[in-house]
Amino acid sequence: MPVEDPPVDETRPTGFPSGFGRGSREADALLVLRCLLGITPRTLHDLIWREGSAVASLAAIGGGAAGSDNDRAFVTDATPAGIRECLQDFKSHVSRHWNLPGATCTV
Repeated sequence: MPVEDPPVDETRPTGFPSGFGRGSREADALLVLRCLLGITPRTLHDLIWREGSAVASLAAIGGGAAGSDNDRAFVTDATPAGIRECLQDFKSHVSRHWNLPGATCTV
């Protein structure tokens, strides 16, 4: 018996809204959104389409309209600069301690 593909929800948009992630404010908001652990990717995608931008989606989470309590706490405390600093620290750690031949870390 052949295996059938699961049904596709044709009402769910694919991709992202026009302009999503473009510009420095959008890029910063997208970086913070990408760090959230309490909201599922599908729910985040729906929120992005409902709100229309990363900045508005981040504000909705911060305002309690979506995400978990931990997401709201993270959004309140995190800064894009702080996240970038952590990524750079991780890159340095990997470069020093995982000295793999031919491997590079390009975070």
